[in-house]
Amino acid sequence: FRVLAPGGVIAVGHLMSSAELNRFHANLHGPIAQDHLPPAKQMGTVFANLGGKDVMTQEQSGWYFVRANKPA
Repeated sequence: FRVLAPGGVIAVGHLMSSAELNRFHANLHGPIAQDHLPPAKQMGTVFANLGGKDVMTQEQSGWYFVRANKPA
């Protein structure tokens, strides 16, 4: 978020929920096995705490989406 241009938008999306993606990563070998995606609401809180506006979070089985705007 720090390197996002003023007025920019950041979005994170996956076709798996965070729990599904984290289980998938945990079953792989190598560095990606340690990758962990926080729940969408938690990621939205992180973006809001960094100054993000109009934060949107959606998460369900087969879907993960977080979006935030950086004020201009």
